[in-house]
Amino acid sequence: MRRIVYLGGLTPRGVPERTLSPHLRSRAEVGPILVRDVLHYLAGAATMPDDIDRAFDVGGPDVPTYREMMRRHATVSGLRRRIIVPAPVLTPGLSSHWVGLVTPVPASIARPLTESLRHEVVCQEHDIARYVPDAPGRPLPFDVALTLALRRVREAQVATRWSSASVPGAPSDPLPTDPDWAGGSLYEDERHLPVDASPEALWKVVEGIGGDNGWYSFPPAWAVRGWLDRFVGGVGLRRGRRDAQRLHPARPVAWRGGRRRGHRRLAGRTGYPVVDAAMRQLRHQGWMHNRARLLVASFLTKTLYVDWRIGARHFLDLLVDGDVVNNQLNWQWAAGTGTDTRPHRVLNPLVQARRFDPDGVYVRRWVPELRSVEGGKVHEPWRLAAAERGELDYPDPLVELADGLARFKHARGRD
Repeated sequence: MRRIVYLGGLTPRGVPERTLSPHLRSRAEVGPILVRDVLHYLAGAATMPDDIDRAFDVGGPDVPTYREMMRRHATVSGLRRRIIVPAPVLTPGLSSHWVGLVTPVPASIARPLTESLRHEVVCQEHDIARYVPDAPGRPLPFDVALTLALRRVREAQVATRWSSASVPGAPSDPLPTDPDWAGGSLYEDERHLPVDASPEALWKVVEGIGGDNGWYSFPPAWAVRGWLDRFVGGVGLRRGRRDAQRLHPARPVAWRGGRRRGHRRLAGRTGYPVVDAAMRQLRHQGWMHNRARLLVASFLTKTLYVDWRIGARHFLDLLVDGDVVNNQLNWQWAAGTGTDTRPHRVLNPLVQARRFDPDGVYVRRWVPELRSVEGGKVHEPWRLAAAERGELDYPDPLVELADGLARFKHARGRD
């Protein structure tokens, strides 16, 4: 290895490290500079001469105060001029709670950020330009950089945002290893209402629920619920959404919103017995056969078209023989996004079940709801007689295989 390039943060000159906030000690901000300008310097640092071994300050051409940045942000965003009232009696700890109340940032994250406001953090030199010359007109001024950043937010081109911030390990977060019976009784309320609209048009309405768009039933009640959640340290309604019009895998709508289908996918309630048997074996034993792993990965990423990272994270949480490199690369291979010579191959769970579990022994072991179904019929419980089917506590398939295959081909441009 010839060189390690580390992107850290500026720290104030002459201030003992022990007096700095955790934010400044670990990942201090580098000032108002566009990310693409930082990447320009970061990539150029890898080509520096081997004898260069030092730190470089990187920042934008402007050095505004925090007050100026907030006001300029309001101007660029088209907001009304902000009234800023000094509050000298507020300590960083008290300020963090106020920030946690009126913004999406939890107080535990806001505290080190507010503590860092005690010190000025600006560049003291620009020596890096001798080795990585500035591009014409770069780095961009603060207002221009802010305009570009806000445009990406409006176009839903950002991968993360502060409204997605949460405290790792929060009590409200579900654990992948929680058994199905954890938390007491589970009640489901399913309602049906015929509408004069196509499934596509209806789905667009569903995708728009939450975030800045609000909710369609009694918004004041949602507001009260949000404030109560904030009061006890939750994210409330300020979590927001990265994309206000489209849902993305693993992106929350509100608190635990949008996870019901995800629970069925990963907990062994997909409606396809051989897939469910494999997922339940994983939850109970922390292991399953390689053929089952391939089938589950193909079903999730291609039939259900779920982001492969969701399945990969679930496997790593539960597999006793889980290996990060092996797991991630195999999930990419199964999803057709890695080094696969046949990226459009889709494993049919019914074909796989008939080939590797023709008598249904494996399915009946791990899906006890279907133990009364004899032979190979256990792989297609939806084909049973209505009376027999009604006695089974087993869900209908999440998706028709033909529909899942058609969606996959359309997404890959092969329809």
